[in-house]
Amino acid sequence: MNKKTFLAFIGPSVLMMVLFIALPLATVLKQSFYQTQSVYETLEVETCSPTFTGQVCIKEIKTIPIIGDNGKVITQTKYVGLSNYQNVLEFPRVIAAFANNSWHEFMLIDFWKALRFTLSFTLITLPLVLFFRPLNCSLYK
Repeated sequence: MNKKTFLAFIGPSVLMMVLFIALPLATVLKQSFYQTQSVYETLEVETCSPTFTGQVCIKEIKTIPIIGDNGKVITQTKYVGLSNYQNVLEFPRVIAAFANNSWHEFMLIDFWKALRFTLSFTLITLPLVLFFRPLNCSLYK
């Protein structure tokens, strides 16, 4: 097979992999270094209600999001670097758990619980699926 024919065969699949796998992964990785939050303003709001003896007014301080001209909440995005990853991994709690020799404290951290579950599920399920797959295929013939 010559080079031109080879590229004609693999070109569409490579393009689709880049378009639907590589680009989304790259944009998610880039976005993980930024934090987007709504912009809020603090207002003093006075609410008055009529009563038999007159009017009762209550002043409250409320924090509300700022709405832009287009009717959407205004947000601001700032670069935070690796702090999102530090917040998820919770290294101070990990270090404290290992300093106390407490596996239980370590397993109470959400990320590590999820990682343990995912790995155990994968390492148990995958071998079982691979083992029983030939048996299932012969049943359907």
